[in-house]
Amino acid sequence: MELEKSIFPLIHNYEVLEAILSDLIKVLEKKQPGDLHLMRKLKFMPLLIEICKRVSTCEKREIKLLGKLLSSVIRIITLFCSVRENRNYMYQTNRLMPLVELFNWCLNRTTQVFFSIDFLPSLFQIFTQHLRHRVPYECQAMKECLLDLLISSTITLKLKQKHSIIKQIPSQELHETLGTRVPHILLKSITFLEALTS
Repeated sequence: MELEKSIFPLIHNYEVLEAILSDLIKVLEKKQPGDLHLMRKLKFMPLLIEICKRVSTCEKREIKLLGKLLSSVIRIITLFCSVRENRNYMYQTNRLMPLVELFNWCLNRTTQVFFSIDFLPSLFQIFTQHLRHRVPYECQAMKECLLDLLISSTITLKLKQKHSIIKQIPSQELHETLGTRVPHILLKSITFLEALTS
């Protein structure tokens, strides 16, 4: 209820919302299967996905604050998706499509901004998990839809452009500005592409 009140109709207090998400992460990091199943029943996911959708309508001055929230949200979704039934739920309820839109939004940022996005490795991981996930028959059509979307969209082309641009930046400059983030994101992105093309 607190989470819902903090999100609708607009996010007014980012600090309060961040505190709620931090408390949720503390519970989920204990990795109790019951908590992960309960999250699905208590309808947490629609609220978390709603935060992900806000990136396209957020005011420019609030984008950094939303970025911090998204790091927590994607962390929670990653923990949530560690359970097989929850991955099926993500397919059945079409919760992955807003994440594809978020992913596309990230790819539309400049190369420097793209490689500095905190939650990007986890976002790659979520997609990789779902692409490798053996879905039951009733989720097969949704998985094929996700595959079609990822392959036929400009996502892979944009990712290729990011990879080619990063090769042109001197390694010392990369290390000074972004530290170890670039190799980590590159590794996760290659794993994602392997899962997508397999």
